[in-house]
Amino acid sequence: MPVIRTALVLAALAALPAAADTQKKSPVAAQGEAAQKKADIKRYLMLSEGVKRQVDSARRSVAGMKKGSSKEIPESFWVDLEKSVTPEAFEAAMAEVYDKKYTAQEMREIVKLIDNPVFKKFSQIEQTEVQKAVGEALQRVMEENSKRLMPKHQAAKAGAKAEAPKADTKKN
Repeated sequence: MPVIRTALVLAALAALPAAADTQKKSPVAAQGEAAQKKADIKRYLMLSEGVKRQVDSARRSVAGMKKGSSKEIPESFWVDLEKSVTPEAFEAAMAEVYDKKYTAQEMREIVKLIDNPVFKKFSQIEQTEVQKAVGEALQRVMEENSKRLMPKHQAAKAGAKAEAPKADTKKN
């Protein structure tokens, strides 16, 4: 019985902060919590390198769009578009999303998780060794697919050339 009583007391104590969170906070406390949430979001974005990854991805996208675009689009457009891809703009946009999706408590927990030394080690290994292995595996898949598909397409191309009308070689 004492074990059950202790477990119940611990469960009740654990529920107290949650119950306190549901009560109305004073305006000062709410402002402090909002400021802390903003700081946690900023810290998360820095620790996760989320902004850097998104900016890098956007810059690659702009370069790809530029390369595949019509020559009618002026160069000045691409210069301005590239300049608009800034870490500050992306951080503000990403922070807004995280602010809407997560509570202050959830952001605190996320920052604790990502700032944890074990998680940092996991992330580092994941980003280097595991990603390299995944990249190599995907490369093998693409090579196998290329080997499998190339004969079919070469045969189709050769067949199309054979069926093409021959040019008239007589001169008038």
